[in-house]
Amino acid sequence: MAGTAVPAIRNATGYLHQIVSQPNRMCEESLYLTGMNNSINLGAQHAIPDHGAGVEGQGAEVVLHGVTFRYPRRRA
Repeated sequence: MAGTAVPAIRNATGYLHQIVSQPNRMCEESLYLTGMNNSINLGAQHAIPDHGAGVEGQGAEVVLHGVTFRYPRRRA
């Protein structure tokens, strides 16, 4: 009897873990999709319209020499 109880308890524990974890995954996915949707809407609001006026003046060329990037608290 004890031989069958141990696998049954392990299976039940696994199923309970799945039941508890699934709403968390759904919440994370919902937050991701909401953020992505907000980004798309914001981009659409700031898009240059097809009928918009051109930019006046000359563009400027920006050239950087000897510029490096380092992560904070990391050695190069």
